[in-house]
Amino acid sequence: MKYSLEELRLFSFVLRCFDSGQYYSAEDSPLSSDDEAATSPSVEHRVSHIKNGAYCLTLTGAQIQAITDLNVTLANSPYNSKELCDAIDHLAETLYMPDNAAEMMENDFISPVVAAMCLRALAPEGGFLRPKLITVNAVPIECGIRQCIFYVVMRCWRQRKASGDKTLEVDGDWFG
Repeated sequence: MKYSLEELRLFSFVLRCFDSGQYYSAEDSPLSSDDEAATSPSVEHRVSHIKNGAYCLTLTGAQIQAITDLNVTLANSPYNSKELCDAIDHLAETLYMPDNAAEMMENDFISPVVAAMCLRALAPEGGFLRPKLITVNAVPIECGIRQCIFYVVMRCWRQRKASGDKTLEVDGDWFG
């Protein structure tokens, strides 16, 4: 139950940021105002996470679509419906396996998951929690990420098996 609650906190954080407009689209995120020398490629990929004095997430188009779909499904589907479970799974997949992974090499905070974990590491009185207390929050999310990746791999395997494709391309993108 604790693991599920931690993942629920992550999803709620992302939904609240989206619903309140506290996000940028990854495709049109502005350059950070503290990056005066935007000449090197690594600086050009840095984005500001502040909008109107508030912290903002950077979301990919797929993440925005998954959040929108989940909001619609939450409003129109009964509790525990297959459609609702599928919408939650889709949001998890877009958060844990985003299509902007290359940009995250330049800026870790482009990931809403990393941003949420960093914010969870803050102590209520200021500063950071002790490392022992940070791991308690990080382990459930790590478990959720691993379960999501396993679920996606198994889905791809079942689709491949159902289609009768028994060949394995050595240089091909198996997950594509």
